[in-house]
Amino acid sequence: ALGAMKRLRTVYQKGQYTVTVPKFDANRVIEVFIGDEAVFTDYNDEHSFDFYYMKKLSISGVVNGDNEGKANPLSEITRAEATAMVMRFLGLPAVDGAESKFDDVKKDDWYFDAVKYVYDKGIIKGTDKGFEPNTDMSRAMFVTVLWRMENSPVVNFAMKFNDANDGWYTEAIRWAASEGIISGISEDTFGTDEPITREMLTTILYRYAQKKNIDVSSGENTNILSYSDAESIS
Repeated sequence: ALGAMKRLRTVYQKGQYTVTVPKFDANRVIEVFIGDEAVFTDYNDEHSFDFYYMKKLSISGVVNGDNEGKANPLSEITRAEATAMVMRFLGLPAVDGAESKFDDVKKDDWYFDAVKYVYDKGIIKGTDKGFEPNTDMSRAMFVTVLWRMENSPVVNFAMKFNDANDGWYTEAIRWAASEGIISGISEDTFGTDEPITREMLTTILYRYAQKKNIDVSSGENTNILSYSDAESIS
């Protein structure tokens, strides 16, 4: 009989798919499903690049549409939603039997596993009010998540962002800027406290994947600069 379905990390590189299988699953039969890009019902040709990274990350199930199949690229994203996307990106397993560290995160919440894992790993921390799963994730918060995933490197790089030079997020934004993962909402403003949208988050996450040599495009050779609005992404 088949057991419960479990998501495993699947990476496409140089024409091959690699699946990371935990030791306790080593003797099981693994069936791999390779997905296609999502077809979002709110796709707009005039703003096609808003959807580009979302469609690429939809292949591996990192990004999904809503109940109506909409991508909602300009919608703000909550801390719970962003945390779940990070967990799906990492292909992390469930955390059965665990207890929540936050009063506002219950074991039957859909985002429980994601919050538990990233908190235990020090990737995302709570606030003085708890985890605040329904609070918007800011641009600075999300960049800090990726920075912590890289073990919080300190780099020597002159940032051009006037709003990111003196805060808890400074070194995270400095690192991300030095790696070419981020750009600002204007030439000299990063928008540290601005809520991150679904389009912004997936753009940054895709660039991060490229830096890590993780091909989330399923081998498709696509020139993203062919999109007329390619330079408008932030």
